[in-house]
Amino acid sequence: LHLSLRRQRQMCIRDSYRYEREFHAKQSSAIKCIQEQLAPASRSMILCVHRILTYKDVEEDGASLVLELTDGWYLIRAEIDAPMRWAVRRGALRVGQKVGIIGAKVC
Repeated sequence: LHLSLRRQRQMCIRDSYRYEREFHAKQSSAIKCIQEQLAPASRSMILCVHRILTYKDVEEDGASLVLELTDGWYLIRAEIDAPMRWAVRRGALRVGQKVGIIGAKVC
């Protein structure tokens, strides 16, 4: 019970910090700005790999990879190009690593 109360307190502190930054200081996260079309998707940003998803392609032999990226608050799924797919397959790009993104497109 003590541990759950501690977690609840930490969550309240984290959420109040987030609320303060987003609504009072007007400092929204990079992903939120892009999703709300307040900033272009092509802007430079550093995101963290949250998950690597594999989907079976019906038209192609093999599977396609999709990264789930986070800026610490919000998640966004990203289709990746051939060099990044190769980096994932050889283990150079893993969950928890940061990725610099420049020139992304919204699909």
